[in-house]
Amino acid sequence: MIKKRGFEVQPYIEQETGPGLVFIEGGTFAMGRVEQMLTMNWNNVPRRETVSSYYIDETEITNVAYREYLYWLNRVFGSDYPEVCKKALPDT
Repeated sequence: MIKKRGFEVQPYIEQETGPGLVFIEGGTFAMGRVEQMLTMNWNNVPRRETVSSYYIDETEITNVAYREYLYWLNRVFGSDYPEVCKKALPDT
């Protein structure tokens, strides 16, 4: 750790990948039809889109399995640690 005039500068350490996550590298692509097909209407405008890099889980999970997990959390931690159950709920 280096101190300079009241600011602390931490050396950059790469982010650790969480357990069971896979890194997906972002990139750009053309969205929309880019070649004219004679039998189809040309009713869209192709545009360039960019996708940021992100992490995704290795395995799929069903809604039923996730609801069972939430039920288990509520039974085990619900009375003593309600914030654990609240943080496990989806954003929307």
